[in-house]
Amino acid sequence: DPFYLDCADYQMRFVLPKEYALASTGAVVEEKSLESKKQYFLKAEKVRDFAVFACEKYQTLEKKIDGVKVQYFYFDDERAEENFKTIGKAFAYFSKTFGKYPYPEYKVAQADFCYGGMEYPAATIVSPKLSKEEYAHTLVHETAHQWWYAVVGSDQVNEAWQDEGLCEYSTKLFFDEHQEYGVSGKSLVDDALLNVREYYRVYGSVFGETDTRMTRNLSEYLSEYEYRTIAYDKGMVLFDTVKKSVGKKKFLSALKRYYAENKFKTVRPAELIGAFENTGVDVAGLFDGFLSGKGII
Repeated sequence: DPFYLDCADYQMRFVLPKEYALASTGAVVEEKSLESKKQYFLKAEKVRDFAVFACEKYQTLEKKIDGVKVQYFYFDDERAEENFKTIGKAFAYFSKTFGKYPYPEYKVAQADFCYGGMEYPAATIVSPKLSKEEYAHTLVHETAHQWWYAVVGSDQVNEAWQDEGLCEYSTKLFFDEHQEYGVSGKSLVDDALLNVREYYRVYGSVFGETDTRMTRNLSEYLSEYEYRTIAYDKGMVLFDTVKKSVGKKKFLSALKRYYAENKFKTVRPAELIGAFENTGVDVAGLFDGFLSGKGII
């Protein structure tokens, strides 16, 4: 996530061998056959960037959810039906909990990727190398990014926690409501807290001090481990602390308001903090303690 962009409208043309299936941001508005190839014309409105994935081995599952065409493109998945159900459950849950999805299509595609998954507007990739449990978690986390990054944008370079931490906590909320996965939301928070404290101990012993600031440029992170701990794990603990401070009802109401008022914008932490402040609970100091690294957890 070394960049972030404002929303724009895209019209794209791709020419591929006929045997390839195409998964991408946006919708195919026209197809043309060109001897051994196919030409695709695609259109996407109000998206931050445009991602395309193509593979000659893709199989596809498809379902309409809340009026949105949701598709799963896979080439190596023995649990394809099960994983597609997880995508659908996550999509439906976030649409109900945070607000209606604004794009006509959402696609999840397998890709040989160096990380577990990656989010793009109206599209997500996931690595087939993940374990069953990691795969489900990644599908839910990356789907949450459709709300926190794709629709409501933030500065991923200097405020990585704003979308990553919130997506981690959104994943926790999903598993709280879907007990069939056997994943304890509390254990996710407990593990995140343990990771933050272990990071503090290790870095303190190695460097003599530990930087726990959450507001910082990506170039200031000394390692992927530090980035993961601060943006994801400390982000998880931050939002859990906020929820405990304002209560679950007000917490979800604040996120609905944050989503509704900031669609297609790129917002700073002040807009997110303000959404929680509008619940009538003063949480500005709490956020400052976490973001500045002055607070002790």
